[in-house]
Amino acid sequence: MMAADSKRQHWWECVEVARLSRVNVVRDSKDPEGDFLALGREAWAALLGEIKRGAHDL
Repeated sequence: MMAADSKRQHWWECVEVARLSRVNVVRDSKDPEGDFLALGREAWAALLGEIKRGAHDL
């Protein structure tokens, strides 16, 4: 869990996730009309696993 101070420092670096029937859709919260990424269940699970392992610079 992040400390409250670090959450406030990075509030502008957010994405939104919507779970639809067969995919999870991810978009930049600052650009809701922009491009989005749609991931199937397996790809979504793989991405979450990579994020939890620190494989991405987030």
